Amino acid sequence: MRPTRLIALVLTTVLLIVGIAVLLRSRANVDAPRDDPKVLAAAAVDYVKFCAVCHGVDGRTVAGSIAPNLASDDLLALAGDDFLRAAIVFGRPGREGIGAKGVKMQAYGNGATPLDDARIDGIVRHLRTWQKAEPVALDDAYRAAGDVAAGEAVYARACASCHGAGGWTDGAPRLAGAVFQTTASDDFIRQTIRRGRAGTPMRPIALSAADEDAVIAYIRTFSPIPPK
Repeated sequence: MRPTRLIALVLTTVLLIVGIAVLLRSRANVDAPRDDPKVLAAAAVDYVKFCAVCHGVDGRTVAGSIAPNLASDDLLALAGDDFLRAAIVFGRPGREGIGAKGVKMQAYGNGATPLDDARIDGIVRHLRTWQKAEPVALDDAYRAAGDVAAGEAVYARACASCHGAGGWTDGAPRLAGAVFQTTASDDFIRQTIRRGRAGTPMRPIALSAADEDAVIAYIRTFSPIPPK
């Protein structure tokens, strides 16, 4: 990779991380609107227009798409509104960098599309209408402090076949990249490992506490900068 391109990617990634932090701070504890039928009706239209082509009209991923199943209780019970909101606003950058070929999910906020904060909040609320399970209380104080080398071996054995080396897969949710790394807490990752995602190849994985700590610590070493 040319030095100028690498510098540009680093600067773009830093700005993205700062933008996510600003969003999370400015929207902290702001829940999506709950009971306004007009908001929900408009949000359903926005969802079909901007999201359904990959995620399915009913949130159950379109056949052949690698997009996450948004109607999954295994996801919705763990993901807070801020996690879902950030994914919509900033998207998920791909191998070729933000806004370029290879982007797995484009950014829909910050003027990239007609969706403003209120309409994005409405889409988040629309997703919540599919949630049947009670929210899982995540342990925000938990920080994985395991052995990274041991975690690499666990990842190679239990995760890499789907999530790819360094987390930059093309066939499953990416565990690398600034958006996921900034918005997914260590306990979000831990609970996803334990619970899996029904209806996907992600099954619950029974690991020792030491192996959980180690593999999450290893995942935290993944680069926020897409590889060449």
